[in-house]
Amino acid sequence: MRYALIEILVPLLLALLVGYVLSYLIHRWRRRRVSRVEWNALSANLRKAETELEAVRSDQEKLMDERKKLTGRVRALTADAESARAGLAAAERSNDQLSGDLVSSRDRVTELEASLRARSSELLAVRRELEISRKRLGASRERKEPETVRPEFLAGRLERDEWLTQAKHLVKQLSDRKNRPTRP
Repeated sequence: MRYALIEILVPLLLALLVGYVLSYLIHRWRRRRVSRVEWNALSANLRKAETELEAVRSDQEKLMDERKKLTGRVRALTADAESARAGLAAAERSNDQLSGDLVSSRDRVTELEASLRARSSELLAVRRELEISRKRLGASRERKEPETVRPEFLAGRLERDEWLTQAKHLVKQLSDRKNRPTRP
């Protein structure tokens, strides 16, 4: 058995050694030879590239931090813009409501001005009638002191004024077609 081991093992080890030497020689033959000057230049370039790479990485980290800050700022500004839009919509609704109120109040002012003109014309008519009646009374009688005027006369004048006011009011109501009584 020793003989079998020696016969198998020795050629196997020799083949392994020959294969190793041949592969080393082929590797050396195919390998590019680099001089010491080239090696130093390549080492310097490698160090320079590594420092540049490190600078780029630090710049990238700074930019990422800045991007995070800016992203937060953009979110805050977006939220502010949304709240401003909501406020603007509320202000527009309020403006529309106020515009409607303004139009209705202008209409009301127009109605009140018309009513004032009507009351003014009624007041002028009453003043004219009062002056006419004063002139008639002044021409027919002498002017008396207020204490000497009879209470019956004053009551009659008050009734007359009341009657005139009611009559004017009735004429005004009947002049409006909406308030006229309809015949069955």
